Amino acid sequence: MNLNDLTLLCGPNNTGKTYAMYSLYGLLNKDFEVHFDFVQNIIHKLAPKNVYKLDLHDIIAQHFDSMIRLMEDSFHKHLPSLFSVENSEFAKSHFAASRRHPS
Repeated sequence: MNLNDLTLLCGPNNTGKTYAMYSLYGLLNKDFEVHFDFVQNIIHKLAPKNVYKLDLHDIIAQHFDSMIRLMEDSFHKHLPSLFSVENSEFAKSHFAASRRHPS
């Protein structure tokens, strides 16, 4: 799903539009959190040196694939609580994220 300032989902009834929008809301909601383990390692390396300057572009580039995988997995685990259902309801669901390519 490509998001813009205004994104419309159109289609026949019972095709998943509502689930898609609720899922998107759950992903963008402030209550959805992902904790990246590598951040703690970076903090431990910098703390003894009293250095707190980081290049976030480099860090994200180095860890991008693992960040995407962790976000996908975390969001998949978050779906049942978002919809207040048992885990089995989303056992066959799949969430995939990718890097957006500039037009």
